[in-house]
Amino acid sequence: MKKLGILLVGLVVGLSAFGQNGQLAKDLAAINHAYFNLNKKMVVKAVATHGDQQVTTNYVAYMKGIDAYYMKSEGTEMLVSSSVKVVLNKATNSVMIDSNATNSVDELPIQLFDTLTKLYSSVKVSNLGSGIKRYELVPVIDRVNKIVIEFNSNTKLLRSMRMTSTGMNNEKSSMSISYTYEPLKPSDIPPISKFLTFDDEGIAQLTSAYKSYRLINFLNR
Repeated sequence: MKKLGILLVGLVVGLSAFGQNGQLAKDLAAINHAYFNLNKKMVVKAVATHGDQQVTTNYVAYMKGIDAYYMKSEGTEMLVSSSVKVVLNKATNSVMIDSNATNSVDELPIQLFDTLTKLYSSVKVSNLGSGIKRYELVPVIDRVNKIVIEFNSNTKLLRSMRMTSTGMNNEKSSMSISYTYEPLKPSDIPPISKFLTFDDEGIAQLTSAYKSYRLINFLNR
């Protein structure tokens, strides 16, 4: 499977508990398929709350299928092409490059989404109108109280996810993630040449715009 594919699966694998019957498992497979084939700009806002502290993280992802992906947040950029993956980290002042040319699996077996149902002791499904479905899950995992997920049953795209939990000292924590989508513009995903140049022997070097960064090269392992 493409490495990016693993990330996309991670985005929706938390929904796998819904597979309590064949139809729900099919819905999950359709969600997985939708993200493998997404051709949109995705704006994500994550709000983590612990006690009276709150941290908000925003990032934008541009996706044109599984092999054309660009994500940008305040401290990180990730660019994936059919052959190369580039990750820029401002905190470590580094650029990591690696191959993306691994075996491709565009679909996961539907049975996968039916195997993790034992992770949840309760599942409540409701329709909110306008094609939006909500799932309220009560995990078996200690201290995780509830997971609430909303998605569009027509497009199979996530709208929001929220998890609440209770800590060792009965401190309440939550993580809320919202997703919005916009049309993708041709210029939204930059070329690999934004970050890298290659010499005649195929050795990668950082472009002048990133010459102050440290290159971590896993391409020739």
